[in-house]
Amino acid sequence: QRVILPDLEGVHEKLPKLLSFNNICTSSVILRRDILKELNNFNTSLNGIEDFYCWLNVSKKTSWFYTSEIFTKYRVRAESLMGNKPLPHYIKQNSALLLEIKKNPLFDQQEYGILQKYLMDTVMGYYINNSVNQFGLWRTISNFSTILKLGYYKVFFSHSYRICKNAILKFLFK
Repeated sequence: QRVILPDLEGVHEKLPKLLSFNNICTSSVILRRDILKELNNFNTSLNGIEDFYCWLNVSKKTSWFYTSEIFTKYRVRAESLMGNKPLPHYIKQNSALLLEIKKNPLFDQQEYGILQKYLMDTVMGYYINNSVNQFGLWRTISNFSTILKLGYYKVFFSHSYRICKNAILKFLFK
């Protein structure tokens, strides 16, 4: 489908919106090489989410310009880097990104908190729903131990409550 974000047209500060929603398609970005070199390129240890980390850092260094002209097409496939992975992969990926942001002196505690809420509530909710649909409720719940091991207790309980409630409602109203 064609995605155009007219409210972003022109030059603007991207960071406030980016902390709570990543809408940047990597293949659509044109970036000055000196900015990327200054940021030490992509952090490849963040396999699959290194682009988002890069955009967050770029947003600390410069403004963005958005145009609604179409320069790229993006295809989503089940076998893509971000698809069909078990839930622990996404939990570790998002928590690794949060750890990098926490260590990065460019970001303050408030920005970290906004990003943490986005990654652990919104993004994890998406991956948890996908996990339930793809791998089943019990496998998803068994993978929640990864969230607990990382110390995200509130995230664990809120998502556990939500998926169990949904499972019970589906069972009752079949």
